[in-house]
Amino acid sequence: MGAGYRTACTCGSVTDPDPAKAVERVAAVERSRYSVLSSTCVDDVRSILCAYGTPGLPGPWGRWFTTVWYSKICRGPRRL
Repeated sequence: MGAGYRTACTCGSVTDPDPAKAVERVAAVERSRYSVLSSTCVDDVRSILCAYGTPGLPGPWGRWFTTVWYSKICRGPRRL
């Protein structure tokens, strides 16, 4: 891995997860085109996590860098 790759993750709980819905969203993301104005990797990650059932994620709007958005959702302990 080079500079800029994630080396930690944030763990949390989802009270009513829906893995099937998340998998459907992953498939939709794979079929879609990247657009810096409407469909960035932050938008895609957020849409998949929301489909899974992750509550309270901030909108990615105006956050062009993943590190800025990630810092908004990073609440729990980080693990390698």
